[in-house]
Order: sequence, then C-alpha cells, then structure tokens
Amino acid sequence: MSGAGSPEMRRLGRMARLAIQPFARRPRLIRALMATGLLSRDFPLPRRTRQELDTAERKLQGRSVWTLTPKDAAPDAPLILYLHGGAYVCGIAPPHWQFLTTLARGGAVVEVPLYGLAPRHDFRHAYGLLDALWAEIARRHPDRPVTLMGDSAGGGLALAFAMHLRDTGRSLPGRLVLIAPWADITCSDPEVHEHRHDDPMLARAGALLAGEAWANGVVPHDPRLSPINGEMAGLPPTDLYQGTRDMLRPQVEALAERMRAAGVRVDLTLCPGGLHVYPIFDTPESNTATQRISDRLRG
Repeated sequence: MSGAGSPEMRRLGRMARLAIQPFARRPRLIRALMATGLLSRDFPLPRRTRQELDTAERKLQGRSVWTLTPKDAAPDAPLILYLHGGAYVCGIAPPHWQFLTTLARGGAVVEVPLYGLAPRHDFRHAYGLLDALWAEIARRHPDRPVTLMGDSAGGGLALAFAMHLRDTGRSLPGRLVLIAPWADITCSDPEVHEHRHDDPMLARAGALLAGEAWANGVVPHDPRLSPINGEMAGLPPTDLYQGTRDMLRPQVEALAERMRAAGVRVDLTLCPGGLHVYPIFDTPESNTATQRISDRLRG
C-alpha cells in the first residue's frame, strides 16, 4: 500500500514517518508536553489568509471564533462550521488554515471555533461552546443551511455534536462532511492494530492517551466521545473522506456501514495511498478532494 498515491503523497508519508509518528508513539513525551500547554497552542491565522479573505475574530465563552468570508461573498454563500483536528490536544495548525482558506476562496463562509483542548478542557467545555455558537448561527442565519465539517478529532466531535443536536430537538446541519473522523477514541477495532504498519503518521499509544485526557474520567465508549457507539438514525446526509494509509480506516468504514444501515445517506470517498486527513494537505489527491467538497457545497 505504501507505493500507492502521488509522488507528493508518498513524500508526505516519508516526512510524517520521520517527524510525526515517533512523537505519536511516545505517550510519556506527549503527557509532558500536554502539561506545559505547548501542544494546545493555536497557530495564528496566516497573513495570506488575511490578505485574500475578509477575516474577523470574536470571543465566545472566552474562546476565539474566526469567520473567513470571501471578499465577493454571495448572500446565499454556503456556510460551514469547521472543527479542527489534533487529537483533542493539539491546536489548529497551518494545514488547517490552508485548507479552510481554499474552501473560503471557493465561495464558502467558514466559521472556525478554537475550542479548548485537553488537559485543561474536556468534551463538556466543547459542547458548551458549540451549543452557544450553534444558537448564534441560527439567530443570524435562520433560513440558511449549515454544513458541519471536521477532520480527525474534529470530525468525531462534529458527528457527536450532530447527534446531540438531534437528541435535543434542535435544527440539524444540512450536511456533515467528515474527514477521517476519529469516531472511536478507544481505537478498539482489531483491524486498527492491523493497519498500523500502513500508517506513517498515527500511533495507537498516543491516541489512547489523548482520548483519555479528553474523556476526563468519563467512560471512553460514551457516544459523546466515541460517536460510533451512538444512534445513527436521523442524521443528515454525510460525506466521508478517508485515506487507505490511515489506521482509522477500519473504524471509518464501520461507521459508514452503521450509518447506511440506519438509513443515513452516506458518500464514502476512499483515497488510495491517502494519509490521515489527506484533504487538508497540498497534494494532487488533496486538491481533488477539496474541489469535490466545494462543488458539493454549491450543490
């Protein structure tokens, strides 16, 4: 499988194996860095994004929420609420900003909450922030469909929050777009272990530590943390983007099966040779996925 994918994707895989995976395999180092707060620092909005888009930052419950708007935005421009990944312990990173800038350049308005991360915050704080933000968006855009989108941990949070909205009787997103969603923080599917050699980026040891910190004493199988265990019926149409060189592939494929069995419209895109959260990077496969996402947002 390592030979699949474009030269750019394979090069990215080699870089990830050297620079990211050794860190992901060392939970003691991760725990030490979590304690310092270094991991949870958010990378600033790039200058290029400020130049190309109208950008605005506001505070909600003490957290920054960024709005990225095309300079020529149409009144009915697609609206995205985006939850970034990072295993619930790492702040938003340059590839996220690059990806979101591209989506906004394509005509979408993107809301980006920088939610609190473990160990100083947990999933309860994230739900509180998202509840407030969802209510705010509903007041400002009462008749405008919202696409709820996220990658990795942010994808898992997006799915869990959609279940929360359904269960509390509130308006649902028009669509879910989930990029390699971390839908089971226990990584308990045996196939996850079997796929570890194909994945040059992630490691189960680091993921389990991060998930435990985010759960903060709650059983990790709880659907608020591992939405693969939740009720799927009644969720909006869902697009899933998944690379084959990703240890989360088995749980994402299982998620797609469970959603379809519950009557949810699911479109699963499998990228041969694609790394974890491959659409947010700068490769031919990433560009194809980003264009497809933009096209489907428009409709």
